[in-house]
Formats: sequence, C-alpha cells, structure tokens
Amino acid sequence: MSARQSSHPVSAPHGTPRILVVGDARAPREALESVLSREGFETASAASVPEAIRALERQPVDAVVADLSLNGGRDGLDVARWTRRHFPETGLLLLADAMVWIPTSSPLAGVPLLVRPVTESTVLGHLRDLTGRPAEETEAAVVRH
Repeated sequence: MSARQSSHPVSAPHGTPRILVVGDARAPREALESVLSREGFETASAASVPEAIRALERQPVDAVVADLSLNGGRDGLDVARWTRRHFPETGLLLLADAMVWIPTSSPLAGVPLLVRPVTESTVLGHLRDLTGRPAEETEAAVVRH
C-alpha cells in the first residue's frame, strides 16, 4: 500500500508526528514551527502552494497547517484541496484572518478553521487530535529533549 493510500499516520520511525506548516510570512511560520518542535512534533515548512506540493510529494506528513492568505494567486485552500485529493488521511488545519465559509458539499467540509488571533494551546490541541497524539505524550517528548 502506498503512502497515498495509507489509512494511518505517516509518523517518523520514532513515532514523532510530522507537520507541514504552510505560510508565506516567514516569522509566523517559523514561530509556529518552533512551538511545534518544542512540543515534540517534527516539522517542515513551505512558503507557497508549489513548495507545499513538492514537500508533500517528497515526504508525506501526518498533518498540514496552512495559512489561507498566501501570495501568488493561490492560497491555503489550494494546499488543502490538493492534500485531500492526494493524501486523504492527512490531517488538515487551516488558519485565517477572517471567517471563511466552506460549503458542506466541499471535500474540505469539516476541516478545522482557526481565525486569528489563536492561542498555541488551541493549535496544539487540534494537531494532537489530528495526529492521534495525546497531550501527555507531547509533554513527555519535551521532557526527554
């Protein structure tokens, strides 16, 4: 069974969930990566839709956190649609500056959408749910580092 058809997370061999952070603003993207690393997640990042697609083709992840506001004519919804189509088991979390309506008929219906400002604990809670990693497991990972 290929990674695209897998029905389980693609965590690194040591069990650390992999998260792809997609956003064109470098400072917020790096800040989120830092928080996720501190909490025991493995991270990768992309600044655009094409970069995100290349990163996912190179190495599938357990979840994608995508900013809806990307430059270049494509946005985080494009990343989410592509991910859902090619890696349907990959968790998705969308970040936005304002509420966005996603039709119930969309393949993205039900994908969590967090409107900024948002707390670290909210993002982490969603990612723990998406990756099946309980809070105490991430806290234990931080203690080991």
